[in-house]
Amino acid sequence: MAMRRRYRFPVTTVIEAPAANTSPRPRRRRIIVRVVAALVSLAVLAGAAFGISWLIYIHRYQPLGLGNTGGLVRSVSVVDDGLGDEAYLVRGPTGTRATMMYSLRNDGPFDVTILGPESYPLGQMSFTWESINSEAAGLPAMFAASHAMPARLRSHQQIRLFVTVTKPRCTPGGSNVISGLPVRWKALGIHHVTQVDLTGGVGGRIALCFGAKALRLLPDHR
Repeated sequence: MAMRRRYRFPVTTVIEAPAANTSPRPRRRRIIVRVVAALVSLAVLAGAAFGISWLIYIHRYQPLGLGNTGGLVRSVSVVDDGLGDEAYLVRGPTGTRATMMYSLRNDGPFDVTILGPESYPLGQMSFTWESINSEAAGLPAMFAASHAMPARLRSHQQIRLFVTVTKPRCTPGGSNVISGLPVRWKALGIHHVTQVDLTGGVGGRIALCFGAKALRLLPDHR
């Protein structure tokens, strides 16, 4: 009986490593995240820069100036030095209350609220106001109908501002002159005090105390 031979062949087992994930999605996601983070950072920086610029703007905002009308109400005379420089002389003894009218304009893009005068060392001062389109006949009638502060002054508009001062005690030959109205006002949530130049429009400086030289400029001086 023939015998069968068995042959053993070597068996090689090959284990393949899992294929590397070559999908572009994770890399694309990382790029998107970085771009978004960069855009957010730029937006934050731009917002901060705008906020700082806005704060500087609203604190420096100053749109007030004298308008194109003015006049005398009581206990005041106007003098002119011949060179176009006028002054309002408060005539009378110590304690005399004198009133003159200026127009106050708002040249800015935002409405403002006029609160009143800041304290002034040379004499007591108060403000009242009336519409620039008042139909009252004459300044005394307008002053009688004028309103207490505050006053809303619209953008690019004017109001009539009646300024009443009290004459202080004056020394012989002394001179006390108000060259700017100390106006308290607010806009955009910020309070301000502005010295409105009385030589920059219709009207003049307010002379509370003055010497004989100023009196000689009066038309009725004898």
